[in-house]
Amino acid sequence: MDALSDAVRMVFRSRHIYILASGLVNLMLGLYLQPLKGRSGTVQRTGSGLLLVSPVLLISGFALETAAGAHPGGMWSQFGLYALFGGSMLHFASSLGRRSAG
Repeated sequence: MDALSDAVRMVFRSRHIYILASGLVNLMLGLYLQPLKGRSGTVQRTGSGLLLVSPVLLISGFALETAAGAHPGGMWSQFGLYALFGGSMLHFASSLGRRSAG
């Protein structure tokens, strides 16, 4: 690792932080998730699917992109971060529907 440039080391570290963030979001969601029914439930399940795909994409990005020269804007990591954000927002939207109905 000492032979790597600062930019490449930063990319390695950022990939680790992305994987950690995805794991923590999945852990916290797993602790508090209450399945919903109806349209809110469909939105919630879609968000859960995206959140479960996110660590797979981010780990793939870490393994494939850093081995291919540590390009900072790799496709796998971008899709993993989009899935993490999109899944979180869908869960947020489904909770709004539950609160307004309750």
